[in-house]
Amino acid sequence: MSLLTSKWFIALAILIVLLVILFFRGKKSVHHEITINASQQKVWSTLTEMDKYPEWNSVMELLDGEVKEGATVKYRFTQDPENISEIPAKIIRVEP
Repeated sequence: MSLLTSKWFIALAILIVLLVILFFRGKKSVHHEITINASQQKVWSTLTEMDKYPEWNSVMELLDGEVKEGATVKYRFTQDPENISEIPAKIIRVEP
């Protein structure tokens, strides 16, 4: 009986390890919401003018691609001079 118990324990341990690996390798996404005191058209125009991002957003820079549904893009995220990441992303949906 102890052999059967140990096999179940090993199987459970393997399952837990696999679930932890899958959790940490899972797909990541970014979502954020705020309320802005401006018209929807003005906000959308500002958000879609990627060449003007450096004027108001020093954290994110579009390096490659076009912001449209189905496109693949690459961004540079700069949190500080020692923490810079280039991150590829696929745009699933664009909603004004």
